Amino acid sequence: MYIRTLISKKSVCTGGILSLLVVFFILGCVTTVHLKQFQDIRRSAIEHDFSGVIFLAMDDTIILHEAFGYADRKENIPNTIDTRFAIASITKQFTGATLVYLLNRGLLDLDDPITYYFSDFPRGAQISINDLASHRSGLTRYLKGIPLQEDPLSCLSWTEKMIERSLITYRCKPGERFSYSNAGYNILSAVIERVSGKPYSEVVIDMISDPNIELYHPHDQVPKKAKGYFCFGVEAKTEFDDTLILSRGSSGIFTRAIDLYNWYRMLRDNQELFTAVHERIHESTLDNYALGWRVSELNGSTWYQHGGQANGFASMYMISFDTNTCLVILSNRHWRIAEAYIEGLAAGIRDNATFR
Repeated sequence: MYIRTLISKKSVCTGGILSLLVVFFILGCVTTVHLKQFQDIRRSAIEHDFSGVIFLAMDDTIILHEAFGYADRKENIPNTIDTRFAIASITKQFTGATLVYLLNRGLLDLDDPITYYFSDFPRGAQISINDLASHRSGLTRYLKGIPLQEDPLSCLSWTEKMIERSLITYRCKPGERFSYSNAGYNILSAVIERVSGKPYSEVVIDMISDPNIELYHPHDQVPKKAKGYFCFGVEAKTEFDDTLILSRGSSGIFTRAIDLYNWYRMLRDNQELFTAVHERIHESTLDNYALGWRVSELNGSTWYQHGGQANGFASMYMISFDTNTCLVILSNRHWRIAEAYIEGLAAGIRDNATFR
């Protein structure tokens, strides 16, 4: 079931087969518009029971903006292009941008050790803000002991309690290797709260200051919000509780595809964030990751991307200033095949976006 498509003088051809588990999809090149090509994307999405929104814009033109499936399966409410989805780890780039925003206002330095902000943080003298933002702190993926939901409006108090109760845990030595850590971004949101004196969500809004970008945080009243589902088989579907994704700084934001497109346009017009991203990536050989972005080179173009998976939601966000391309895929049905479908679709678009 599709809701809406916006078609310009460019389109996306599909062709061939990408086989990953039982998923088959390859996106071809960008050419002149042909309705059948959009129908191929729709047909593939429907065949694989994709539920969510697919968005593609190039050269300031929205090529595809379409919704599939249901926001609420029980109530039979369809997804639309105005449905808001949990973007999970895509949230990290907003945390990274907020750090740069505060850096430029002289409120912190990315090389500051965490002990500047939490004097009793174990091994904190060996860990900088940049280490946390680049997943080089050595912290475990999650910190256990005190659920974030105990104080969902403040990661600052949560971090202080975790330190006080000796619940900070590591999986490797700081700086030893790239080790993805959601906990590191939870702590970054606490740093943001400490230096700004405001809740994390308010500082993110200050950083954006654009009415065309609507972000919703845990415990906001989110209009037209999708419910997240997981599939244990083709038929068995389980709805997830929103409280499972209330992780400040690392996850938790709900938004629409069009908002992420407007975010891309804001970043394109003011690239101070990406100057900082590249400076940090060039300083390390551990991984091409910094401040909530993974960076790759393809056909002479630089791509910035991040995915997200959390309790019934899966997403992918890819942008390239070189090709002036923005791709957003948001889904409220998280399972292995759906996740593979999203990754395959996104890779197909990215790999062929430079062919005009």
